[in-house]
Amino acid sequence: MNTRAAPGLLPASFTEPNLMASRFLDADQKCDFLVIANYARALRAVADHPALDASAKEARLKAVADVFEDATNAPNTSDDAVTAAMALKALLTARGLDVRPAWQMLQAAGQDITKTRYPDWSDTLIWCRFWAAPQARLGFGLLGADEATIQRAERFGIAIQLMTSMENARSHFVWLGRVYLPERWFRDAHTKVEALGDTTSTAALKMVFARGAAQVQDLLKSSGPLCPMMPTRRLRIAIALLEMQSVALAHAYASNDVLMGAPSLSKIRRAIIFVRGFCRGVWC
Repeated sequence: MNTRAAPGLLPASFTEPNLMASRFLDADQKCDFLVIANYARALRAVADHPALDASAKEARLKAVADVFEDATNAPNTSDDAVTAAMALKALLTARGLDVRPAWQMLQAAGQDITKTRYPDWSDTLIWCRFWAAPQARLGFGLLGADEATIQRAERFGIAIQLMTSMENARSHFVWLGRVYLPERWFRDAHTKVEALGDTTSTAALKMVFARGAAQVQDLLKSSGPLCPMMPTRRLRIAIALLEMQSVALAHAYASNDVLMGAPSLSKIRRAIIFVRGFCRGVWC
C-alpha cells in the first residue's frame, strides 16, 4: 500500500525534500518524529490491510493495546505494529510524556476497521481529534512546547489531516471503501460520495473540496501563529516554515482541482516561503 495515502501522514507536497522545516531539526528530533510516524504507519497498515478480516485486524490492534496496558503476556515482536508501539512507549516514558495520545490513535485505527462514512463535519472532526490531534500533541510535546501551544497545535494537525484526506479521497474510496469527508458536504453539493469513484471531476465535487479547503484555512487561522511559542530559535524557524508552507498549500487546495492531482508549490514559491519563514522565525 502507498503509505503516502495513509490518513495522518503528511500530504505529498510536504514530504522530503519539500518539507522545509526538517532541516532545522536536529538528528534526535528527527528520530523522535520517525518513531511517531512509524507508529502511525503501522496502525494504518493493520486497519487498511486488504487481506485481513475485521477479527484479525482487531486481534492485532489488541496486541498493540497490550503494550500500553503492560500486559503480562510476552509481546509479539514479529508484529510491526507491536514493535512500533513498544518504541513509542519507550520514547514517551523516557521523556515523561503521557501515552494517552497513542491510545487515541489506536482507537481511531480501530474505528476505521468498521466505519466507512462520516455523516457531518462534527463526526469527521471527532475522528480527527483521535487520529490527527494526538500526533500533533506528541510531536509538539517532544519539541518541548507548553500545553497552550500544544492545544493550538492540535488544530494545526487537524488542518493537515484534512488536506491529506482531500488529497487521497479518491484512493480511500476506491481501495478502502472509506470516505472521511462529511456526507453532508456531498449532499449540499447535490452529489454522492460514490462520485469519487468516477474518473473525471465534476462541478459538484469541486464544491465539496472547496468547502474542505475553506475549513482547512479556518483551522490554520485558529491555530497560529505557533512559531513564537517554541522554546528555541531553530524551532521557531522550523515551525514558521511549516506554518507558511501549510497556508500556501491551503490556498493551492482552494484554487486547484484536488482530484486531478495533489497541488504543489513552484520552486519560486518555495523559495519565497523559505526566506519569509526564516525571517519570521528569527524575529518572532
